[in-house]
Amino acid sequence: MTTWAKYRSISIAGRNFTDGGMSKWDKKKSSDIFIAAEACPSPAIRKLADYWAKLRGNNQFPSRHAVDPAAIKDLLPHIVLVEVHLDPLRIRYRVAGTRFVEAFGAETSGRWLHDVYTDDYELNQTLNNFQRLLDQRTPVYGRTENTFLPIGTSQFAWAIFPLSDDGENITHALGIEDYKALRG
Repeated sequence: MTTWAKYRSISIAGRNFTDGGMSKWDKKKSSDIFIAAEACPSPAIRKLADYWAKLRGNNQFPSRHAVDPAAIKDLLPHIVLVEVHLDPLRIRYRVAGTRFVEAFGAETSGRWLHDVYTDDYELNQTLNNFQRLLDQRTPVYGRTENTFLPIGTSQFAWAIFPLSDDGENITHALGIEDYKALRG
């Protein structure tokens, strides 16, 4: 193996470097930290939260069909729409915004979460975020730290908002990631 090949291996998600001579610091795993909605530092995430609440009205969850992309046009590059499948929990990306794809380092639209993440730790951490959404049945807010995204940020804010086809069961979710909110 050439020296270059030895050092350029990264996971498909662009977050975790493989064993290839990288230092211990480079191989450190990212961490998802749950935060309260009020602690969310992102104006973009708060805007999507307000839109979601407006769509929900008096219902437990808004319908995915109620989401109008034109109403949140400025947020679309940062948004993903996913299908939520149960028994076992599986997530399928329906649509991914351009900034999300750029930050992730791979096209995710139409792909299953378990096919996108090659690292079991990252996969389980992300599934845990969706499990929390299912358990709490309310939006989930968080931040990811110590990540290695291709766009050069090591931390970002995110949120997941539940959607439903029948008004009772979470069948889809809107996710948003803000890569600027935590930059100091």
